[in-house]
Amino acid sequence: MFEDPRAREGNFTEFVAVGDVAFGKEEKVGDRAAKVLTFTLTVAGGNLQGKTSLWVDAGTRAPLKREPTG
Repeated sequence: MFEDPRAREGNFTEFVAVGDVAFGKEEKVGDRAAKVLTFTLTVAGGNLQGKTSLWVDAGTRAPLKREPTG
């Protein structure tokens, strides 16, 4: 995946597209209240795609947990 020189150079906006963004229900991560954000990442022209869930602290908006699937 990271053989593409754009990825090595940090130009991820040319390499990865984000779509299907949605907020889910509020959950707990440890003792922290978190909002669940789900999205789809599409890499290099649609050849590789996967969904990701990201738990974001409800107060600070800091990422708490990430779970890629697919």
